[in-house]
Amino acid sequence: IIVNIEVEITNPNKLSFDISKIEFDINSEDGTNLGYGAIEDVHVQKSGTTKVSIPAKLDKETLKSIAISTGSNKIPVSISGTTKIKGILGNPDYTVKFSKNTELEIPKDELIQ
Repeated sequence: IIVNIEVEITNPNKLSFDISKIEFDINSEDGTNLGYGAIEDVHVQKSGTTKVSIPAKLDKETLKSIAISTGSNKIPVSISGTTKIKGILGNPDYTVKFSKNTELEIPKDELIQ
């Protein structure tokens, strides 16, 4: 299953910057890997918020199993990964780790097929 993970990147600084790559894993509450997502070449606006839609590939059978056992198509997950920010003004690139607990709502018709 391919889903889009909507991300908002807030940049309060007066300089815009570029991200060469964002990549992450999506895990269930018990640590089972459900899938991954990645995107390259994101430009982050200065003094504002940049919205990015990142495609993520999820394991359908694992999702079905969780949905059946919990009786819900809303699955609590942990999304964790890295953002590689391109260096500016001659500085080297650097990597920022991130993690967020959230909930994925998988369309019921995706789980039935």
